[in-house]
Formats: sequence, C-alpha cells, structure tokens
Amino acid sequence: METKNDQVYRNPITPEERSAWAAKKQNQRDMAYSFIESQTMHVFSDLKNMNDHLKRQAVFGKMGVSNVLLVGAQRSDARELRSFDEWSKRDRTVMRGEKAIVILETKGEYTREDGTTRSNFDLKPVFDVSQTYGKDLRSKQYPPAKAVINALLTKSEIPIEWNDHVKDAQYNPDTNKIEANQMLDADQLLYSVSREYAIADGADLFVAECVGITVCYRYSLMPEPFDYDFSAFQKKEPRELRNLLMDARKLYCNICERIDKNLQKQREQKQDER
Repeated sequence: METKNDQVYRNPITPEERSAWAAKKQNQRDMAYSFIESQTMHVFSDLKNMNDHLKRQAVFGKMGVSNVLLVGAQRSDARELRSFDEWSKRDRTVMRGEKAIVILETKGEYTREDGTTRSNFDLKPVFDVSQTYGKDLRSKQYPPAKAVINALLTKSEIPIEWNDHVKDAQYNPDTNKIEANQMLDADQLLYSVSREYAIADGADLFVAECVGITVCYRYSLMPEPFDYDFSAFQKKEPRELRNLLMDARKLYCNICERIDKNLQKQREQKQDER
C-alpha cells in the first residue's frame, strides 16, 4: 500500500474537497484492513509463517497484533520502524524513492450506539532502518541466557520445582507449581517454563506455545519450532484467529515485562557492588 503526503488545503475547504479527502482516507484504511485479513490467514497457513510472525512480534515488542500483521504483509524483514521525521531526529535520512510501510495509529475514541467505546484509527507511514542512511545506530545488546532465566524465575507467583523426570516443564494445578527439568538448554528451559506460565494463566496449548516461542525470540534464544496441526484453523474466521494472537501477545508482554524488571534490578545490584 502506498501513501503520499496529504494535500494541505487553504481555507475555505469546499464540501466536495472534504468529501474527496474523507473518501481517500477511508479507502486507505479499507486497504489496510484487507491486508490484515489476508496476512492473518497467511500466518495460520503453516508452521513457518507462524514462526515468522512470532519473530516479528518479538522484534517489535508491545506493538499490536494488527500492526505486526501489516508489517509482515508489506515488509517482512523489517526490524526497526520510525516515521520520516523520527528518523530525521536521529540523524538518518530516508532514501529517495523508498515506499512507506503503513501501520495504524490510534486517534482518540468514539462511542457506538450500543454504548461501547472503540478506538479511532488513522494511517501512519513509517520506514524501516534498512530504508535509511546516516548516523550509525547502536546495536542491540541481549542479556546472557542465564540472566534471563534467573529473571524469569525470580519472585514468581508460581514456584518452580526441579524434577529431572519431566521432559521439559509441566504446570501442576493441584499444587500451583511448575515442575521443570533443570538439565535443559537455556532456550528450551525459557520456552517451556514460559509456556507453562501461560497455561497456568488460563491459556490453551496453542496460545501457550506461541507465548513460549515469542519470549525466546525476544531475548535472541532459538528454541525448536513447536509442532501443530494448522489444518484445524482453516475453518476459522480471521477475527477468531487474530484473537488467539492477541491473547498470546498479552501473556507474552506480561512475562517479558517481569523479566525486564528483574534484569534491571540485577544490573542495579551489580552497579551497587562495584
């Protein structure tokens, strides 16, 4: 989808001009929603596409599912997005001829006839760092895997019990504990324990698997892709499928927020000890 700078009208704006502008904006939004629908079905078509989506969700952190789907539909290899002006403030320039990536931006709220509140969305053109040149950016530094594991397990509401007889990790609702095999590699331990946290929070197995995989990708750990029969999703509506991704995103964000807070405390403690 391609957007250009909107024309700046001089007063007075005629009704015809206002109507044409509104129709143009609505058409662009309709195209964006169409991209989201088709990309949703693409993501749920097989395991590779799902894993690619989960990697993008991890790269873009708390970005909403619809926008992650939009990015995947327009530039699947994007890794850092900012507007033209935002890149300029960071001393980088968008290369001539580059096509903007369009995402949705919240613009206030409105009340429906049934009394429920919904968000208004407008289109925001952004560009990936690969579409710019200029001042070098700092490369992202990932914490050691051991530090991430410690942060995950620190002050958890659900205690961890080490049990070498379990395959990876398993939540026990009777004891409200997670039994985990401490002999696992760091990526598999982070994946399986995060998955079981999601299950303890009420997630079904598919959503929990998505959570575990995304948490690993967030900290640059690469677990084995989970195995799942995607044929079961082919009869579901795109909205139902996006709801699954949104459930996974919410739980993923909760886990990563706790990990990041504990990582920050670890760094502060080390600084105090120096």
